[in-house]
Amino acid sequence: MIGSTTGVWSSGFILVHEDESDLLLCKKDSLEVARYRRIYAGDRDLNLIHSSWEQSLRRAVDELPDIEFPPARNGNSMAVVQ
Repeated sequence: MIGSTTGVWSSGFILVHEDESDLLLCKKDSLEVARYRRIYAGDRDLNLIHSSWEQSLRRAVDELPDIEFPPARNGNSMAVVQ
């Protein structure tokens, strides 16, 4: 549902509790909670959100540029890059 309303919602928050979570949505340019849903462990929509976030995060990390590290000095594995 969130993906199908692109441009309408500016923020979504999931507050995680031990065995349940609260999903809150705010409309664009507003901090007022416009939609609310309590979701429980094993909920189909929560699993879809989790899977989507995990895939997106993995893709983002894979797309980060390679970072070069200077050679370690005096056996110290830490080096300052200037």
